[in-house]
Amino acid sequence: MRLDPRFLTALLATFAVLFLTGVGWLAIDQSRGMALSDAAQAASADLLAVHGGVAMIALLLIGAILPMHVRIAWRLRRNRVTGVVMLGTNALLIATAFALYYAGVEGLGAWASDLHTAAGLALPIIIAVHAIIGRRSTRRAWAVERSTMPDRPSPRRAAARAAAAPHRVEGDDERIT
Repeated sequence: MRLDPRFLTALLATFAVLFLTGVGWLAIDQSRGMALSDAAQAASADLLAVHGGVAMIALLLIGAILPMHVRIAWRLRRNRVTGVVMLGTNALLIATAFALYYAGVEGLGAWASDLHTAAGLALPIIIAVHAIIGRRSTRRAWAVERSTMPDRPSPRRAAARAAAAPHRVEGDDERIT
């Protein structure tokens, strides 16, 4: 089941911003051992702020997907495996973000950070695989549906057949050829 193009654009743009801000922050964070300039520290804080704000938008969009995409596709038995992986990955990102925000960097925070990073880096690949498999399954479903439909002549053929068929005259049950 395909998403509305405008919704899909908003969703992909949101995930792109999350990915880019996350990777940007990760690059700055990995250079923490080196002396960071004030500008780099400010950029790190800004990236995290944007990342967190856009994550709120992502939560809204994921919530909207559930009734209009997931529920329908599940009932149609389409793309369930990658759909469950998508939902699981997003749930993991949400749970680890919560843990990072409230647990900090001590104990659970380091573990949550590693999981959040791995899931965030994997998400673009998971989205691409989900979309590719979904499009293939939709094409297959249409092919099966078309193959089980009775042959219908085109409107021109139907008109030509009707014109070539014997005509009936009112009041006469006999065919005139």
